[in-house]
Amino acid sequence: MELYIIRHAESENNARPQEERTDDPTLSALGYRQAEYLVNRIRHIRPTRIFVSPFLRTLETIAPYIRETGQSVEAWIDLHEQGGVQAGAGNADYEGRPGMKRSEIEHGFPGVRLDDGFDEEGWWKCRPWEDYESAQARAERVNRRIHEDFGLTGERVVLVTHGAFMRFLVGVILDTPGMGQDRIYWFANTSVTRFIITPTYTQLALMNCARHLPEAWITGVDIHPYRTGEFTEGADERRRCAWTRKDPVLAAYHDDEYGFPLTRDEDLLERLVLEINQAGLSWLTVLKKRKALREAFDGFDVDRVAAYDDEDRSRLLGDAGIIRNRLKIDAAIHNARVIQEIRRDHGSFVAWLNGQTCVSLDEWVAVFRKTFRFMGPEIVGEFLMSTGYLPIRHDPECFLAGEGHRVG
Repeated sequence: MELYIIRHAESENNARPQEERTDDPTLSALGYRQAEYLVNRIRHIRPTRIFVSPFLRTLETIAPYIRETGQSVEAWIDLHEQGGVQAGAGNADYEGRPGMKRSEIEHGFPGVRLDDGFDEEGWWKCRPWEDYESAQARAERVNRRIHEDFGLTGERVVLVTHGAFMRFLVGVILDTPGMGQDRIYWFANTSVTRFIITPTYTQLALMNCARHLPEAWITGVDIHPYRTGEFTEGADERRRCAWTRKDPVLAAYHDDEYGFPLTRDEDLLERLVLEINQAGLSWLTVLKKRKALREAFDGFDVDRVAAYDDEDRSRLLGDAGIIRNRLKIDAAIHNARVIQEIRRDHGSFVAWLNGQTCVSLDEWVAVFRKTFRFMGPEIVGEFLMSTGYLPIRHDPECFLAGEGHRVG
């Protein structure tokens, strides 16, 4: 499985000194913009399950994604911030508050599913301040559920939670001795931390990543305890590769996907099909047809595409939403069958790719041409660069230049 842990957007409490904070604040003006920018980042994750803390600021963080995608999410009380819902300026003065009522969440956030732990007394029920030992135990409980429910699946699970609790939770997942809050520093608002969890190992694949935000909008990790001054909205001034400037769709792909490793065979098949479809067309044209292609090819499920017959070919050739090219459609089906065979021999497509010893593009092209179809040097090269197997070619002035995201 893949696990993504996301800190909420900047709240009014984050932007204020301690003595001015409230028990369940809304997002700040900047926080609302951060949440909007987070939408595309989550889209690229393609989550199968999303869980969210029941605090107002976490619910507001995921709300733009729910509105734009229609995907429902699940409230999980155990993802709440360390301490609970408390009023007061310090631990000694904290006083428990109820938390949002079931009806308040249902009315304000209709895309959020609630379990029986939510009622009209509020989800926190005025309990006292949660100490560090209790937060550590809660993090261990969340980690156990993640492994028990999803550890042996191909699910992509997103948790939307809080900075302090993330330190406990990440520490537990990494099996860090002692409490994570002692050994892990703060996370940026809306930052993404990613784990790959298998039956034999847990890998930290991404840590505290906020590249979906303009640099001036990144909050929560600097040396200041709170932000001073008013937020002024401005354009994203980060410099990117020249090919991204035609459309925001290209910029989003460049920032969040280009050169980043993929771990699911479905995602790799999708990228391979997209690269094949680009032949003779622009990459922007292909990306704008991406949603239609996903629907037409059953989410690029390898076994389903491999089983396509003449009726499916006719259906695809008649689908005006995709690129209706018989050779490209035939190549997609053939290549899904090749991946199916690779999975039988190697366990997964990604395992086969990681096991290759190719260094140059010519070597990779020779390997792909042995079994795959529609595999010219440009298609193979773009596929391998976009998934991290060959060095990516960012322009020298691009903000990602020199990062060199690679699989291994």
